[in-house]
Amino acid sequence: MKQKAMFMCLSEKAQSDRMFLLESFQIEPYKTKRMIELFEKLPSKDHKVLIVLEGSHPLLLRSVRNIPYMKAVSVNSLNVMDVLENDFFVTTEQGLNQIETMYHKLHLAKRAS
Repeated sequence: MKQKAMFMCLSEKAQSDRMFLLESFQIEPYKTKRMIELFEKLPSKDHKVLIVLEGSHPLLLRSVRNIPYMKAVSVNSLNVMDVLENDFFVTTEQGLNQIETMYHKLHLAKRAS
C-alpha cells in the first residue's frame, strides 16, 4: 500500500511539473546562500521544496537546513508525508532510480510472502 501511495504522489508531482531532475548535486561551495541562488532560478521560488539525496551529502544537508522552505532527505528516509507536504520534488536521475529500485524490491518481497 505504501509503495502505491508513493508512486501516486511522485506521479502527481511529475504530471504537474513539480518534479525536477538534476544531473548532480555538485554545488561548490556548499553554502546556504549558494543553495538559495540555485533554487531562485527554478520556478520553485517561495515554495516548499523537498530535496532527495541518493547518498550521503553532509555538506549539502548543512547548506539546506537553515532555509525554512527546503527540506533534504536521503532516498532511504523518504516517505509519503514528505512528498505531500512539499510543493516541489528535486532529486537526481540516480536518486530517482534508487527510489524505483527500493520500492520495486518492497513490492516483490510483499508479493512473495
